[in-house]
Amino acid sequence: MDVEMLPVFWNKALLVLVLGVGVLLFAHRMLAIARLVRAGREGEKPDHTWARLSIALLYVFGQIKVLRSPAAGVPHAIIFYGFLAISLGTLNILWSALFDAPFLPAITESPYFVGSVDVFAVLVIIAVLASGYRRYVVKPPEVLNSRGSSAILALIFLLMATLLIDEAADVVLQTSAHASPVVSLLSPALAWMGAPQLATVSSIAWWLHILLLIGFLVHIPYSKHVHLLICPLNGFLRALRPKGQLRAADVDSPYPIGAGTYAQLTGKQILDLFACTECGRCLQYCPTYLGGRPLAPRQMILDLRNGLSTGGTRTSDSGANRASVADAIGREAIWACTTCRACQEHCPVFVGHVDTIVDARRYLLDAEGVPPTLSRALEGLTLAGNPQMLPPEGRSTHLEALGVPLVEPSAKPDLVYWLGCVGAFEPKAQETALAIAKILRAAGVDFAILGSMEKCCGDPARRVGEEGLFQELARQNIENLRNLGVKRLLTSCPHCYNTFRNEYPLLGAEFSVVHHADFILDLLRAKRFELGPPSDDPVAFHDPCYLGRYNGIYGAPRQVLKLLHGANALEMKRNRDKSLCCGGGGGQMYLEATGGTRIGHLRLAEARQLPVRSLVTACPFCKIMLDDASQYDAQAAPVRVKDIAELVCDAARL
Repeated sequence: MDVEMLPVFWNKALLVLVLGVGVLLFAHRMLAIARLVRAGREGEKPDHTWARLSIALLYVFGQIKVLRSPAAGVPHAIIFYGFLAISLGTLNILWSALFDAPFLPAITESPYFVGSVDVFAVLVIIAVLASGYRRYVVKPPEVLNSRGSSAILALIFLLMATLLIDEAADVVLQTSAHASPVVSLLSPALAWMGAPQLATVSSIAWWLHILLLIGFLVHIPYSKHVHLLICPLNGFLRALRPKGQLRAADVDSPYPIGAGTYAQLTGKQILDLFACTECGRCLQYCPTYLGGRPLAPRQMILDLRNGLSTGGTRTSDSGANRASVADAIGREAIWACTTCRACQEHCPVFVGHVDTIVDARRYLLDAEGVPPTLSRALEGLTLAGNPQMLPPEGRSTHLEALGVPLVEPSAKPDLVYWLGCVGAFEPKAQETALAIAKILRAAGVDFAILGSMEKCCGDPARRVGEEGLFQELARQNIENLRNLGVKRLLTSCPHCYNTFRNEYPLLGAEFSVVHHADFILDLLRAKRFELGPPSDDPVAFHDPCYLGRYNGIYGAPRQVLKLLHGANALEMKRNRDKSLCCGGGGGQMYLEATGGTRIGHLRLAEARQLPVRSLVTACPFCKIMLDDASQYDAQAAPVRVKDIAELVCDAARL
């Protein structure tokens, strides 16, 4: 490597100076970020070290989530793997310049290694051009163009170009022992130059490469590209609890519940702010953003991060942090979230949006109260055990004609059917409850219901931040079920299912729970009752968020639909973990939507793009929200919204 444009000593001195300044600037910023993270509240302890490490390595080095979006993911993965491959070559360049000897010569002097580095350099250049084409020509709406993004693409391109030019000049000068196929193709373009000019080109390319490299090192911690360093740590610290289990809150603690200020965010939540790559994948799937409502998950993270740069974690003279999380995010945005978890499911760097939003709600509820329509629902939960504030004696009146028995301590049934508040009081959801009761009867299942002894599971309270009310309802339900000797629950509500399965065990629950989609499939497989021939009517299935993304139940409802409709069971454009929320979760069933398009209407519009007469779901919230949307546009093709249990009931002629 010819670096004799200046005397050797001054070359080394200048290199040490530039490298030292770069490392100091890099370390200064990284230490500042570390202090910000350490200023956060203590979160979950990073136990299960090997499990965490394996997950972090798998997702980071496997680029699993990144590659789920091929248009952006493939170029990103090529650049990522290219940098990994080239990093050893870069280290060799610096080492050789400082110590006049190659670094790990058995590897770095190998023609195979040199050739692979050059191939990766070309692949990275191609990936940069592809990324630039997507960013500046295709212009996907979720892509956030900025000078920083343009600069980093140009910087990466120049890093690779200067590396190849330097090597090509060395080959022509015959100072390089190995000529890779890539460089052999480039070197003829420089063959017309004389030796002095080639030496100058080589030296300029070498120094540009080094300066760009150090500039990249300095740029990383001051930009979104700090995610290169933060993402592995964020993956290691990600919550290992079930997806459907919110971060625990101690209602008896003397400290505020939730996050009102930056100091009340956990260290992991602050780390999330630096992990964000601004890729916009969260926006592609966020129902509130797509509906034009105030919340945009990426902007929420950026606003919180900007708050840090304006003193978000600085403390006042009294030591109490005064910077408000709600002011940074916006109160309308906080209350607009459906907690559908689509943002987290598709975030490639493990940002925990939902926990942060719920923590902000917990604080707002305690400090400022809640929107009026939600206040009535919480009052109903407190006084009547249901958000509708209806007498508990009416929970099962719609099942009286079937003679469904009530649970009694002296007679313990195999199964208790938990209606849920929506299934108990909302007419559309009552149709599902009737269908399930008929199916259970036809299959000879020994079951009963709780009737007026049933109270809300507490999901709406917990998701809107009323942690104390949730825990009170949960403990009452757990004690009641224990006293009645209940061992197994069946529910048709994914919100109840998620709460019983993932959140109640932390409070001492010992019973199991099954969702009706799984249970009905088991009954059909066991041939506990007969179905008629498959229907010719085309139908599509809408995946409920709390059934799919939260609990991974995708196959059971589809297998049931296949038995009912065969090849006429179609898929929505957004399905499975990409399913669009109905708009009812996270307390939205009881909140008045303001601005934008109702989320259920967006989802129904997707269903109308298919030749279907019925949109099928397995959630009472989804059924109500989507049925409401189906009534809105009288001019559009009619689409019936049904629960999967109703289709089974019809097919079995029960």
